[in-house]
Amino acid sequence: MFNLYFQTLNIILFNLFYLSLNNIYLHKGNAMNIFRRKSPLQVLEKKYKKLLEESNKLSKIDRAKSDLKYAEAHEIGIQIDELIKENQTNK
Repeated sequence: MFNLYFQTLNIILFNLFYLSLNNIYLHKGNAMNIFRRKSPLQVLEKKYKKLLEESNKLSKIDRAKSDLKYAEAHEIGIQIDELIKENQTNK
């Protein structure tokens, strides 16, 4: 009985580990992607997307705050464009 308990526990833990790795692989594209450092462009794109989402949510509540968030997103967008141009000239 004790052996049966450990076998079932081992199967459950293995399945949880397998499912978590499978989930990471499906959503991130690669299981090792979680250890990779993001490029400055990826960081800026994430900030840009977040600011636009916040601006959209605030547009229904407070238009002035929404405009401020949109302005911040616009500044990030300019930085993204500069990075892209810089990367294209370096190639």
